[in-house]
Amino acid sequence: MTQTLNAASKYESGLTGGMGGMLRQALARSRVELTRDENELVYLLDRLQKVEEQQTSEMTWRDTSESWEAVVRLRAQLHNERGLAVLECIINDPKVLKALGMAQQLHDIAGKPPDQLLIALNEGPGSHIRQNAYQYRFIIEREIACIRRVREVHLRSVALIGSAIVAALVGFANLLARIGYAVMECGSYVCDDD
Repeated sequence: MTQTLNAASKYESGLTGGMGGMLRQALARSRVELTRDENELVYLLDRLQKVEEQQTSEMTWRDTSESWEAVVRLRAQLHNERGLAVLECIINDPKVLKALGMAQQLHDIAGKPPDQLLIALNEGPGSHIRQNAYQYRFIIEREIACIRRVREVHLRSVALIGSAIVAALVGFANLLARIGYAVMECGSYVCDDD
């Protein structure tokens, strides 16, 4: 689990290369990709916080299992590798999958749920998130910070390139104006070839 979570992501790899690596990272990513990855991670962090806060009881076990199933289904929708690593760690816990499988099988029962189901939900997904919530939050927030740094460098580099283009155009226009002025001045007076 630790190895999966601590593997370098595409955003962290640019941070180790200094300013040049960061600039390459920023130019390699579009604003759309940066925004999408940040939004995915913020959403995942929010979902994990919500399942961490849920209490499993005879009345709420369906809501708890549906919330966990929704978190697991995010795996098919996320693109960010850090978010996928967190979901992979959750899915690789056999107690989580066993409890969610039990809940899915018993979802339509009427009356009181079996005690084994409540125990499985508390010891599976509930225990997993209580033990790993800090680590997941830390990893996701660190990735969000990396994305924001890359976005900042991206915006600065775009502004720098735009400024360079404007400066080149102003310089070229200035050169043309001087040449035009020299031609006009030479045409109105007789140019001496001294």
